[in-house]
Amino acid sequence: MVQTRRNLTFRYADGQSPVYENFSLAIEPGERRIAQLGASYRAQLQGERIESEAQISRLTQELAKLRHRQGLSELRAPAHGVVKDLATHTPGAVLAPGTVLMTLVPEGEALVAEVWLANQDAGFVASGQIAKLKLAERTVLEYLLSPVQKVAHEAGRER
Repeated sequence: MVQTRRNLTFRYADGQSPVYENFSLAIEPGERRIAQLGASYRAQLQGERIESEAQISRLTQELAKLRHRQGLSELRAPAHGVVKDLATHTPGAVLAPGTVLMTLVPEGEALVAEVWLANQDAGFVASGQIAKLKLAERTVLEYLLSPVQKVAHEAGRER
C-alpha cells in the first residue's frame, strides 16, 4: 500500500491526470478491512449483549427468589394492634407450623370481657345492666363500668 501511495503521489507531481482505477485498488483493501473490523465488533457486541441479557434474567430470578424468602422470614399481623402474650423472645427462633406465636389485641377495637358466673348468681344479671369490673392485675386497683351485652340462660350453653 505504501508503494501505491508513492506511485499516486509521483503521478500527481508529474502533472499527469490521476488514474481512478489505482485509487479504487488502493481503497478496496482498506474498506474490506474496515467492514471486517465492523462485523467483528458487531459480533462481539452481540455476544456481550446476549451474555448480559442472560445474566440479567438469572439475577432477576434470583432477586425474586430472595424477595420471596424475605417475605417468608417476616411475620406480619393482619391488623394493627398491641402484642400480648409473646410466645418466644429469642431472635431467629424456629417454630413448628401452627404454633401460636403471640396474641394480638386489635387497635381501636372495643374490649369485650367474657365473665363466668355461678349458676345461683346468673338470675340476678340481665342484659343492659351496668356491670362493675375489677381489674386486679395492675399495680393500681382499677374498676371499669360497662353494660352487660348478653347473658346465657343455661349453664355451659350460650344463645
